[in-house]
Amino acid sequence: QLTIRYANGSNDNRKMTLLVNGNSQGTINLNSTGSWGTWKEKTLNLNGLRDGNNVIRLQAANPKSGPNIDRLEFNALGADSAVQNPVENNRPAASPRPAPANAESQAMSIGEYGSSELDHNWKTITLDKRYINPVVIVSDPTTNGGDPAVVRLRRVTGRTFQMRLQEPNYKDVRHTKESVSYMVMESGDWTLADGTRISAGTRQTNRLTSRGFDSVSLNGFDQTPTVLSQVQTFNNTDWVTTRTKNQSKSQFKLAMQEEEALNGGSHAQETVGWFAVEVGGDYEGDSILQGGQTERSYDDSWGTVNFDQAFAQAPSIIAKLGSHYGSDTASLRLDDITSQSFGVRVSEEQSLDRELVHTNESISFLALQGQSGSLQGMSV
Repeated sequence: QLTIRYANGSNDNRKMTLLVNGNSQGTINLNSTGSWGTWKEKTLNLNGLRDGNNVIRLQAANPKSGPNIDRLEFNALGADSAVQNPVENNRPAASPRPAPANAESQAMSIGEYGSSELDHNWKTITLDKRYINPVVIVSDPTTNGGDPAVVRLRRVTGRTFQMRLQEPNYKDVRHTKESVSYMVMESGDWTLADGTRISAGTRQTNRLTSRGFDSVSLNGFDQTPTVLSQVQTFNNTDWVTTRTKNQSKSQFKLAMQEEEALNGGSHAQETVGWFAVEVGGDYEGDSILQGGQTERSYDDSWGTVNFDQAFAQAPSIIAKLGSHYGSDTASLRLDDITSQSFGVRVSEEQSLDRELVHTNESISFLALQGQSGSLQGMSV
């Protein structure tokens, strides 16, 4: 038997052709699951198997409109049986795990995203699948509270991570609840199901912007990607964020930044995670992701970032500063997220002086369909 774990967030059935060792076994209808983050299973019998290795392939009838496939699971029945009509299995889907080495699928689950409310207390996020080497990026927060705040992570594992809001050292610890979106990906180089190129990785560093920037190499991009970064560890309790600059198709510069009064000193070595995402998106109606880096036109006043194409509803937004034209410590605050745009401003803190004016910077962002979902892709 073959069990297919899939998600279909469209309103239509998605058809896939099942091939066993290159021979078609017929067409499978994978019904709507209600959202791209809701998983169901479908089980069917196989024939045409042989001793030794077998190649099982699921191929979308329309390459631009297949469902998201998380895994293929095999159970031996002893003797081959004729292919039967697929039977929906309504039991809760098991935790994801990689497909067997002798199975091929159009794409596999390589990441997920979600949204959460967050304050100064540590919050544990449990992931839908288990990762080997996860990279977590969380957006800079909304603006419910006026005090400066960034998101800190700790205890990033294959199945969970913890996050909270952190105010600068000169402020009190407490912060009101803010909204954030996060994205988790398996480290590596990937092509998403819609053809978008994305890479994820980590770097060990103790470098602050006052001491320069580290260079991170990229491979396989035809143009400059959107770059997002996040400190993954909590080895030093001082307030810290990340800054990037000089992005190109082959590299970018990366450093950490403490509050301005402390940024000339030192910081413990931390693990810093990063994503590099091909700019743009597939607008054939099935894309769940748009990535972009704006012009240098956003400062400490509120501005609006417009999407290339509107979403059906307000998406999950992961946004970070994408440049380092102003050396004062800064991060972003978000507001007014709609299906067409989001509001953003550059936010400084006042540990060294009282001024909050910041020069124009560019914004790096990802917009992801809905408030949660998964990402399908293939290793490259």
